[in-house]
Amino acid sequence: MIRHIQHREFFDYHAPTWDQDETPEKRDALYRIIKRLKLDLHQSVLDVGCGTGILVPVIKSLGGENNRLIEADISAVMLRRNKEKWNGLYSGLHPAAVDAHDLPFRDESFEVIIC
Repeated sequence: MIRHIQHREFFDYHAPTWDQDETPEKRDALYRIIKRLKLDLHQSVLDVGCGTGILVPVIKSLGGENNRLIEADISAVMLRRNKEKWNGLYSGLHPAAVDAHDLPFRDESFEVIIC
């Protein structure tokens, strides 16, 4: 439990500056990787450890506007930043403040899980 609190505190602390290392090259590389996997991103997708949402535009562009995307992270601050960046630009986004070691979702709730 202490370890999980430390992880949450670490990511909460770094959330405001987390995107400083994000570059167009990094986003393009992630797009190519996800596209090469040929995942069906058109329905329900769980993005575990989503942080500030670097994969949101990738998943939405490859899966379409109508997919349901659960953005799961242990850090509420990361999720808040994620929502600030993408809320209003993409529909079907749902934040979930959860620990990846204890996900509250039923089996077979998602077609794709990305971590």
